[in-house]
Amino acid sequence: MTIRWVRILAAFLLVVVPTTASATCAWVLWGQTVDPWNAVAALPLGGWPSRDACEQERARREQAPPELRMATYTCLPESVDPRRPKGT
Repeated sequence: MTIRWVRILAAFLLVVVPTTASATCAWVLWGQTVDPWNAVAALPLGGWPSRDACEQERARREQAPPELRMATYTCLPESVDPRRPKGT
């Protein structure tokens, strides 16, 4: 299986089996990737009660093999959704 197909499969699984953040979490880890059509997609990967816990998970995920990593990871407060335009 080529790396391209592994990335497509990983992106598909992230869309089909999403992990949403709980309403009690203060910080959400977002992963940003490029889908097979070259569109940028931001996906919530989970929620943590503190920024430090979220940053620890971000650092752990950045150590994964390149074919399993997303393009970028970002921890944001639960009130911030990077999929929405600013100001909405």
